[in-house]
Amino acid sequence: MFIDDETISSMADVAHIFLSQEERNKIAEEFDSLQQSFETLSKLDIQEVEPTVYPITDKNVFREDTIWESLSIDKALANAPEKDKGFFLVPRIIEE
Repeated sequence: MFIDDETISSMADVAHIFLSQEERNKIAEEFDSLQQSFETLSKLDIQEVEPTVYPITDKNVFREDTIWESLSIDKALANAPEKDKGFFLVPRIIEE
């Protein structure tokens, strides 16, 4: 077992969460599975693999900036349920 029940309980205490015995067992199983995956990866022969800095080779895929006319204040506020002096009116959510 990669991680024991005492370690899981200690981590739960630090996180201030309660874990049942069933949950601690499941976490232990998941850690064991994770450890097995890492062991499998560590056995791979990667001598011929070139290191990569960026795994994605795409170049700039962003569109060009273009200027276009934006909405007028009147059009932007046309469907607003409430408006005042060119602004949207919304309910207050923070009290002073």
